[in-house]
Amino acid sequence: MTVYQHRRKDTNEVFYVGIGTKDRPFNKNGRNIFWKRIIKKTDYSIEILVHSCSKENAIILENIL
Repeated sequence: MTVYQHRRKDTNEVFYVGIGTKDRPFNKNGRNIFWKRIIKKTDYSIEILVHSCSKENAIILENIL
């Protein structure tokens, strides 16, 4: 599993932390309405925090962040 975050480029704030396969951080499909509203307003950066960890550890890290 991969743990990642999306950061707004206008305010530098993290607006989303997620887990998924290696392609999920870059995929815009299946996002919630709040995520979509933010990316309509500003560009964002993708930060990969952890590659190749167990699902259990990914869930724990996602909840901490």
